Amino acid sequence: MSCNYCTLIEKIDAPFKVCSRCKKTKYCSKYCQTEDWIQIHRFICKEDKEDKEDAKHTINENGKFFLWLWLWIGKMELLLFLFIIIILMILFQY
Repeated sequence: MSCNYCTLIEKIDAPFKVCSRCKKTKYCSKYCQTEDWIQIHRFICKEDKEDKEDAKHTINENGKFFLWLWLWIGKMELLLFLFIIIILMILFQY
């Protein structure tokens, strides 16, 4: 089994922690768990087995949108960073 966020492979002598809510998703560290929760897992995590259909529905509709939005924001951050670098280069004439 691997970490749901960074895909690190689980070792026998150091088992991963599982999500306390759904008890299915595994993480190698608190950092990975927090980042995955913020980005994706909170939209698909369900407690009860009865909610499996709702989870599939959420993944198909909301999950794809939020994943797309997260990736788009990441690209905008990169473009903003590059724009700032170009402006600084122009100002300092490099």
